[in-house]
Amino acid sequence: MTQPITVSGPVIVPPDQAAGYLARMDVDVADIHAAVANGEVAATTITGYHPHNVAGLARWIAMVGSLRRRLDETGRWSLGDAANRPVCRHRTGDWSVAVVCGDAATGDPGSVVGPRAARRKGAATARAVREQESLIPLTDLVFSRVVDAAGDPPPGNWIVLYHRGVDGVRLELSLPLGFDEEEGQFTGWAVRVLLDDWVPETAAVPRDVPRVDLSFHVLDAA
Repeated sequence: MTQPITVSGPVIVPPDQAAGYLARMDVDVADIHAAVANGEVAATTITGYHPHNVAGLARWIAMVGSLRRRLDETGRWSLGDAANRPVCRHRTGDWSVAVVCGDAATGDPGSVVGPRAARRKGAATARAVREQESLIPLTDLVFSRVVDAAGDPPPGNWIVLYHRGVDGVRLELSLPLGFDEEEGQFTGWAVRVLLDDWVPETAAVPRDVPRVDLSFHVLDAA
């Protein structure tokens, strides 16, 4: 029997418990991985002839479209596009899910701060995070609430964060704690559900994956 625990930071659900936890909010981890695969296909079609940085945009567009279609087809989710922010909303009204490209801390349980958005987010994201205050006091959730690891995921506007590294895509589905509108960034996380990495079948690295430039200093051995 799972014992309730009192938490002083983000509730972190490890990958081996993610499927069962997310099933209670009608999210199938396989659908997230399928969306990532579709994003990878879209990103790998981009060449040097395309506009700069379009590979990352193609990846996000394909992921959003694939995940929203899969969730909508379950009959338990509907589409939302308020202020041009594409999300899925659960028909109970408890949860919504959006897709955001994250930084290298995505999927890393050892990160103290947790992931940040790879690029500045706007007013629509800020409003979505503020809406959570009417659903559940997040300060109570994180700092004083007794959390039962076997309970339902808290209501709120959840984010699928992904980060494409050289070896694959790191993933988590997480509930923001707050948002800094001036910086355009998440300020922390109430719950982080870490998912297994998505690993590509080939070694091809799309153009949206940062390359590391190596500097060499040639010394005269004489």
